[in-house]
Amino acid sequence: MKPFFLVALILAILAFCTANAVQFQAFNYANGTAGGTRFDSQIGVCYTTQVMSTSSNFIWKTFNQKPADRKNYARVLLAIEPIDIGIAYASSNGIHVCACYIANYSGDVKTEFVGILYHEMTHVWQSTTMAPGGIIEGTHTFV
Repeated sequence: MKPFFLVALILAILAFCTANAVQFQAFNYANGTAGGTRFDSQIGVCYTTQVMSTSSNFIWKTFNQKPADRKNYARVLLAIEPIDIGIAYASSNGIHVCACYIANYSGDVKTEFVGILYHEMTHVWQSTTMAPGGIIEGTHTFV
């Protein structure tokens, strides 16, 4: 009887973890541009998805968000795009990053990119209905 209970418990834990898992994906739609090339050579898709996961965990911990308390996204997408949007913006479960910003940033672009991701991931996970926009924007910048 004990082995059956142990197997059932393990399966229940795996089902719970899978149900609450978030898939992070990044795409470079700016191939052939200076920003797309710099993204590939100095940041990369693999590093980006790792930072998306790490920043999400940090945000959930910082704001004490349990799985039941956060937005129910099975996947969060990031796109490097050859569009003029300033730096980046989040919309629902997507983050859009301007390739020209990456191309023209004069400092350590990888460190800058991590800061952008933490900021935009906070937008993805936090509700905007609880406080005025300035407070939310300041909190996202703080994170």
